[in-house]
Amino acid sequence: MSTPKRTSPNGKQRLLSFLRGLLDDPTHSNIIIWTNQTEQEFQLLKPHKVAELWGSATGNPQMNYDKMSRGLRYFYTNNTLKKMPGKNSGYQFLDGNVTSMDVKLLNFAGINTSPVNNFNVSSFIGANNRFFVTSSG
Repeated sequence: MSTPKRTSPNGKQRLLSFLRGLLDDPTHSNIIIWTNQTEQEFQLLKPHKVAELWGSATGNPQMNYDKMSRGLRYFYTNNTLKKMPGKNSGYQFLDGNVTSMDVKLLNFAGINTSPVNNFNVSSFIGANNRFFVTSSG
C-alpha cells in the first residue's frame, strides 16, 4: 500500500518551506547549505538527495531532481527564487520568507509594503528568518 500524496493549495509555500527547514537543520548540512544566509543564498550539495527527501515529504517516491528543479524554475518567474549564475545548484530566496499573511499584518501595523515606497523585507527579518515589528509607543 502506497502513501497517498499530500496536496497543498500553495505548493510554493511547501517547497520553499521544506528547503528552509533543511537549511536550518544541521543534520542536513551534507546535502544543502547556506552559502550566504544574510543574502539568503544557498546551495544544494547533493540535489538528488534533496529531491528524494522532498519526494518522501510529499508522498511521491518517483520524485527526482529533474522534477523538483522544474518546480524550482517556476519560482524564477514570480521572483521568489533566483538561480545563482555560475554556481551548480546555487539559489537565492527573494521572498524574504514573508508570507501574504505577514504582509497583511505589516500593513495592519501601519507599515506600507508597497514597492513604490521601497519596502525592504530584510529590514524586518529577525532571528530564525522571522519578521518582527516593534512598537514605538
